[in-house]
Amino acid sequence: MSTDDRREQILSSIGAVVLEHGVKVTSRQLADAAGVAEGTLFRAFGDKDSLLIAFVEREGCRAFDLSSVEQRRHECTTVSELVRAMIEVIVDQLGHYMELTMALGPLIQAAHSGYREKGTVEAHHQRFADFNQRIASLLEPFAHEISVSTTAAAAAIATVAVTASSSWGQVAPPLSLDDTHRILVHGLIAEQSGSSPAPFPNLDHS
Repeated sequence: MSTDDRREQILSSIGAVVLEHGVKVTSRQLADAAGVAEGTLFRAFGDKDSLLIAFVEREGCRAFDLSSVEQRRHECTTVSELVRAMIEVIVDQLGHYMELTMALGPLIQAAHSGYREKGTVEAHHQRFADFNQRIASLLEPFAHEISVSTTAAAAAIATVAVTASSSWGQVAPPLSLDDTHRILVHGLIAEQSGSSPAPFPNLDHS
């Protein structure tokens, strides 16, 4: 097995034990979860903290990956179906990522001190910009049905879905999937019985 394959095999195996133990997880627990010797961990990553940081970075990339939606985009025949498919994936993946960052909070904060030197902050900004662009591209076939530009709609979907992905210190997330979908597709104002909804003003001047 190549070094890259070994690293990926380890990273793909340690999620459960990291969530269970957080920063207190031991190298022995990580090795057992990955089915390798501790020495293999150290040869692949150098030390435990480097392994955990690499794991969070990997999961961060996966959290913003919309490949599963892009692969089945043609199954969505309405913008409502597409938005539902997107938020289900985003909330699930980002929710998992946020759990990890909470579990490894102290380590992540310590690592941030070196981020600017390594350009990591810029990389995160670019990742989110790419994420928004992928959402906008998915929306493009339905552009004529949307009251704002696909870029503005993508920003709204990303923002609301990110909010729905975290409990923000509460017992449960503040928005259910149904509420998130309803807000994004129909807005906040309830239609009055027997009347037509007022048209959405187009406030996008780009």
